[in-house]
Amino acid sequence: MKILGKAGLRVFLLAWALIVIYPLVWMVISSFKTTNEIFLSTWSLPEALRFDNYALAWNDYEIGRSFFNTLLVTVLATVFNLLLAVPSAYAIERVQFRGSQVLLNTYLAAMMIPACMGWIPLFFF
Repeated sequence: MKILGKAGLRVFLLAWALIVIYPLVWMVISSFKTTNEIFLSTWSLPEALRFDNYALAWNDYEIGRSFFNTLLVTVLATVFNLLLAVPSAYAIERVQFRGSQVLLNTYLAAMMIPACMGWIPLFFF
């Protein structure tokens, strides 16, 4: 019975991995197609590998600048987050003060609410 459970879990995880990886593979294969090939035969392989789509995206659509901006924002947000979170976590855990347990529980409860739950009210706001 235990072997069947492990086999079922492995089959499920393999199917899940294929479901997740397939769109990525399809996107990479489609990146080598021309626009006509994409619209005429969506699921077929490209006739020839065309790297000019990458040059077009890099030069005309400035993907390099967008990548740099994303990298800059991510690194700065991570650094500032760590600069604020590490001392706060230390203070909440090590320093005992009135309300420290309430603060810890509030913090943990806030972490359990997914961030996407705030998107709908933010949209309406």
